[in-house]
Amino acid sequence: MRGGSYSKEQGSLFVMVRRRRAVFKDLPFWAVVVSGFGNFSGISPLIVFSAQILHNALGISPAATGLFNSISFLLQLILKLSAGLISDNWTTNETRKLRVFNTLSCGLCGALMLVMAGVHRSSTATCVFLIVLTQGLIGFNSAGFNKAAVVVARQHAHFAMTLIGIGLNIGLIMEPFLVYAVAPEHQWNDWKLLFIVHGATLILTNIFFCIFIRGEPSKFTEITSTDKRRGMLESS
Repeated sequence: MRGGSYSKEQGSLFVMVRRRRAVFKDLPFWAVVVSGFGNFSGISPLIVFSAQILHNALGISPAATGLFNSISFLLQLILKLSAGLISDNWTTNETRKLRVFNTLSCGLCGALMLVMAGVHRSSTATCVFLIVLTQGLIGFNSAGFNKAAVVVARQHAHFAMTLIGIGLNIGLIMEPFLVYAVAPEHQWNDWKLLFIVHGATLILTNIFFCIFIRGEPSKFTEITSTDKRRGMLESS
């Protein structure tokens, strides 16, 4: 019994190692991870420092700052829910849907951040509108890379989201150091450089996503007869 159990454990370990290797070689899988990292890293300065940008850089009152932030997150929630429903009911191939919604999220938000870098501080209403809109539009990601993680990786989607989460935490740790190195006084002109860097990050990672994503499960999700023989599945 012990020998059989040991053999089964060894077989399962072998299958797990082989499958992990296949995962790391899969470009659609990396399209999801790279886009997820770009999404959170690119939008993080607005999510984390939007209050300082609105209040310190643009001179918006604390009450109005709170209101505008609430509006942006409400818009984000509405778009997250709407994107999921639209994607589920849109009768086109899955690859196109993933590309469209990820571009509406990451690509469009990146473009808006580049536009922000070209707007003068005196155009306060335009600046506020762009900040609120950019924070809201990121909500389309529910039907972009988030959905793609499940479509591509299926039962291994948690692995993709874990890697994205690790990247997110690293980005959140580094972001304050970057912001206070470039815009310590939260002046609008200093923030323009940050808008360019993060906007470019969103656009480039979205391009990578659109090139390599596929709206179908990757081969590493398949359960083969070899997996069964090596004890990947428990016998009844």
